[in-house]
Amino acid sequence: MTPLRQRGRYYKKGLSSTLELDMVLTSIIHHAVKLSDTTGGTIFEFEESGQFFVLRITYGLSNTIASKINSTAFRLVP
Repeated sequence: MTPLRQRGRYYKKGLSSTLELDMVLTSIIHHAVKLSDTTGGTIFEFEESGQFFVLRITYGLSNTIASKINSTAFRLVP
């Protein structure tokens, strides 16, 4: 089994025992940033009624950058 696959199984096992959504999403973005060897990342949630994405979780971003991303509307184009 490859090291990446082993890590995936480890993280999946830890996440499956966690019930709070924000905690699960924070764990996912934390590990995704680590695995991709980047400095930060975000998870967006799709708001169906308005057809746009809302910033849900950030990891490794400054408050300034997170605020700028949060103030930007990411809408689906019909």
